[in-house]
Amino acid sequence: MLHRVLIGIAGLSLTVAAVQAAPKPDPRTAIAKAIQNSMDGDPDPMSVSKLKSAMKRVDVDGDAIPDWQVDWEKYGSASWCGTGGCRYQLWRGVAGGDPQIVFERQVREVKTRKTELGTVFDFDFHGSVCGGFGVEECPTSFGWDAKLARMVERVTPKGDGTIRLMLPYENFAEPVPEAVKARVAARKAMCTAMGAGLGDYGDEYFQPISVPDVDGDGARDWLLNGSSCVYTDDRDSVDLPDDLMVTAGDAAQPGMALSAKMIRISVAATPAQVMTVERAEDCEAYSTQPDAKLCAVQKMKWHGDKKSFLAL
Repeated sequence: MLHRVLIGIAGLSLTVAAVQAAPKPDPRTAIAKAIQNSMDGDPDPMSVSKLKSAMKRVDVDGDAIPDWQVDWEKYGSASWCGTGGCRYQLWRGVAGGDPQIVFERQVREVKTRKTELGTVFDFDFHGSVCGGFGVEECPTSFGWDAKLARMVERVTPKGDGTIRLMLPYENFAEPVPEAVKARVAARKAMCTAMGAGLGDYGDEYFQPISVPDVDGDGARDWLLNGSSCVYTDDRDSVDLPDDLMVTAGDAAQPGMALSAKMIRISVAATPAQVMTVERAEDCEAYSTQPDAKLCAVQKMKWHGDKKSFLAL
C-alpha cells in the first residue's frame, strides 16, 4: 500500500514539475499568426520565423508586460514598402492574453522618446499627408492614453501639435455613433441633390475621423472632412465643407458644432485647439517645409452654452 502511495506521489510530483517546466507562450508567435490570418492570400507569404525576425520589444504603455513593434523594413518585403516607407505595427502586451494591435501605418522612420506623458513614438509619414510629396518630411507623434485605452496624437519634438488626419482604416477601429452616421448620409445626399456622385474612391473620403477631445469633456470627437461631390461629365467636382461634431458630455450623441471650408486641430493645447483655414491659391493649407507660405488660420473656442465654436 505504502509502495503504491509513494509511486502516486512521485507521479504527481513529475506532473507538477512538467507543468512548472512548460515554456511560456511566445507573444511574438501569437502576433505572427494574427498577421498571417489577416494577410490570407497575400502574394508575399510570411512565415512565423520571418515575421518574428521583424519584431522588436518596445514600451508602449509603461507597464512591465512586453510590447512589440513589427517593422516591415526589417522584414525586407517589397510588397509593403514604397516612397512612403514601410508598414509598421505596434502591439501592446496584455496580462493573461495575446498582444493587441494598437497602431498600424506606413511610415518612413520611427523614433521613441520619454516624456511626462509616457513613451512617445515619433513617426515620419509620407509627405502627402502633410500636403507635400513622398520624400518631404511629415512628422507626427503618438503615445498611449491609459484612460482611453488607445494611442493618441502627441506634440512632435519640434512642438508641432497639428494632427494628421488619418482615415479609419489607417488608424484605430472604433464604433461610430448613429448621429455621426446620419451626418455622413446627409453629406452623401448633398451630392445626390446636385446630380453628382461620390467618385471612384468617394465612399472612402466620406468616412468620419475620430479626433482628440476639442470640447473639454474628455471624450474624442468626430470630424468629417475631405469629401467631394463628383460629376461624371466635365464639370468640376464640388468640395463639401468640413463638419466637426462634438460629444459635449454624451459620447453616444455627438452634435454638430462647426462647419467650415477646412478645419485643423492641434494637440498643443488641452482641450485640443480647433482652427479654420482661410484657403487661397497662393498659400498652403498645411506644410512642414520651411519655405512654405501657410494660409491664415482662425482659432476657435468652444462655448458650451451655445453648443458651438466661436472665433477667438
